[in-house]
Amino acid sequence: MCFWAAAFILLYGTGLLVASVWPELRQYSDTYLLAALGLACVVNFGRNRTFHCGITGPVFILGAVAMAFIEAGVWDFSGTAVSGIVLVIVALTLIAEWRIVGQPGAAARCVDER
Repeated sequence: MCFWAAAFILLYGTGLLVASVWPELRQYSDTYLLAALGLACVVNFGRNRTFHCGITGPVFILGAVAMAFIEAGVWDFSGTAVSGIVLVIVALTLIAEWRIVGQPGAAARCVDER
């Protein structure tokens, strides 16, 4: 979790920094958020092979692409609907991980029973 959070903060902070330097990109705040979440999941999946990151990473990235088109005015679609769809998929993925794999992070816990 700490690795994912650090990756997310670094990626999202970079997006905000670029937006502060380049004012035309300020309208893409939802895109930065979803892209940072997706890239953090991809990096975390590469390192830890967590089940939900293997699914949610691409979902966040696809959501970021859709949100970029919406925020640019290319698509006339609700950004709230895209966020809702992403949220439902993420929730279902976390529930599936909990049911199939077990408690998230349970494998990372080391208990010495000697």
